[in-house]
Amino acid sequence: MTLEEQIFALLGPLVGGRVFPDMAPVETPKPYVTYQVIPGASTRWLDGTAADKVRSTVQINVWGARRLSVNATARAIRDAMCTPRAVTDTTFFATPETDLPKPDHNDIELPDAPQGLFGTIQDFNVISKE
Repeated sequence: MTLEEQIFALLGPLVGGRVFPDMAPVETPKPYVTYQVIPGASTRWLDGTAADKVRSTVQINVWGARRLSVNATARAIRDAMCTPRAVTDTTFFATPETDLPKPDHNDIELPDAPQGLFGTIQDFNVISKE
């Protein structure tokens, strides 16, 4: 299972399967997730051979109609991404680069955005099997 397949498997259930690389199609129902994978350098052992793991940065964006629901979905994504697991035959481990505010901090509802869209951005350091 590729890293992108793992991301879809982890995050899809949180937003009704609406998980897209880079950008979502126009008129995608909210909430939805977009993500980018920024590949890192592959790990080499001291003898020069390549390890079977690679470290990447994964940026995950949550988009929705209301700020509170976007923040709640972002927290659920953080929890899903940061739970150590083995997905089929591929090891997957992630840590957030920064943490989200606690639910009681800055979690106020704002008026509807003129464009009808609120978003969050989270970056994760991900180690996965190539």
